[in-house]
Amino acid sequence: LLGTLRSCLGSFAILGNHDVSTEAEFVADALKSHGISLLRNESHAIEQDGARLWVIGADDALFTGLRVDTVVAQVPKQEAKILLVHEPDVANDATKLGIDVQFSGHSHGGQVRAPGIRPPYLPPMGSKYYDGYYRVGSMQLYTNRGLGTVGVPFRFFCPPEITLVTLRTS
Repeated sequence: LLGTLRSCLGSFAILGNHDVSTEAEFVADALKSHGISLLRNESHAIEQDGARLWVIGADDALFTGLRVDTVVAQVPKQEAKILLVHEPDVANDATKLGIDVQFSGHSHGGQVRAPGIRPPYLPPMGSKYYDGYYRVGSMQLYTNRGLGTVGVPFRFFCPPEITLVTLRTS
């Protein structure tokens, strides 16, 4: 499926905790072989019509060295910044670094849920902002439920998700 992705501005990815703890280089090679830029504590500028948008990709916070502050320090302060980081609960720190938008996953939305109540299990660093859209200070955060499962091989009241986000200037 990755080979069918088409983007005039580039496709970007980060690794998650299961990628890092099992087959990080296999996943990295698969992404790269399909033209997807893997960002590991790195940034990439997207330039269009005289403006720049920075995509910052962080390494997994649970198993590797999350160094968002070091990467952000290399990006011009006044320019727009999107952070891709697997664990959503780093949002409180990210907003202090001047990140405008954060995209995360990790929690699977809770995976097994009951209507109207908090999921019974959420992973470390995925329990505060576990599903959907949030405002964290001046930053916007979206946590995607993803497609897969972890632990139990099913979902209940928590469907898989692919999200299409349209970014607009304000």
